[in-house]
Amino acid sequence: MTGRTTLASLALLMSASGCVLGPAPQVASLSTHGDYCATQHPIADVDAPPDAEQAPAPEAIKRGFSPRAIDTARAIGAVRLLERLAKGESDKLVEEDIIDLRAQLIDAIQMAQLDLASTSAELECEQERATQVAAALRTAEAQQTRNITTDSLIVTAAAAIGAGVLAILDKDPAPGAIVGIGGGGLGGGLGLATLAVHRKLDFTHKRNVLGELWTGQAHPDFPTSVWTYLTRKEFSDGERARRDWLIAAWKDAERFTDKPNDPQRALLFGDGGRYDADGLEDRAAMLDELEAAVSLMNHELQHLANEASQR
Repeated sequence: MTGRTTLASLALLMSASGCVLGPAPQVASLSTHGDYCATQHPIADVDAPPDAEQAPAPEAIKRGFSPRAIDTARAIGAVRLLERLAKGESDKLVEEDIIDLRAQLIDAIQMAQLDLASTSAELECEQERATQVAAALRTAEAQQTRNITTDSLIVTAAAAIGAGVLAILDKDPAPGAIVGIGGGGLGGGLGLATLAVHRKLDFTHKRNVLGELWTGQAHPDFPTSVWTYLTRKEFSDGERARRDWLIAAWKDAERFTDKPNDPQRALLFGDGGRYDADGLEDRAAMLDELEAAVSLMNHELQHLANEASQR
């Protein structure tokens, strides 16, 4: 009787401890795989090269255009247009010709704004993709924690009841003690297991804007005008480009390290891999910071347009 009761109690404990894992994260495949956010049209087919950093602009300087406006014109490959406008103003061309020259420069500014809008759209899409998958992982982790906690409570309660029943039915205290100790240990173990809940899934990004910024070399997903804005020092503090500031900020936030084999750095700047929620949240934050830096280019374009128009 005692042996059968003890075995039955242990079986109850074992069955109560089963099924502790939560559901699989619910995410759409387009959120985890492929090039969903990247443009399907090669930027190189329509991209205009920038002018050299020191491309001469004597006419623009003579007409009083600011160094910042001239630098912006160089970044979008429009310094020659700016020079033609400045010379036309100096030569006092007829108003219709001045308006035409100004319109050509404004067209170049608007093309740069389209480049900027396209880049911002891709960055926002990538950020949202990472955020959605991170949220799904957090939800799955929370459900798994609830399941384990529920099992822990059931096991602990069943052990207490089983030990009490055995104490009443059996004069030998050993079976009840075994059930109580075993159930308490199993319940405690399940409770501790909640601390180890950590879900991961595959998340790929073969076209990786963060990786392009990190290497500072090929940048197929950045229009040249936007890339020039991010990598030329004159658009920051004159000492470090915005790209350098971003990378320094990410290191300070400990999103990755300078260690040669840092797995987090390889994950963020490579083709992707097994991400946890923390890694995806880091990626989303980095994309958000990059998008904020890119959007500041609007100030430079507006400044150039104002100087070209209000003269």
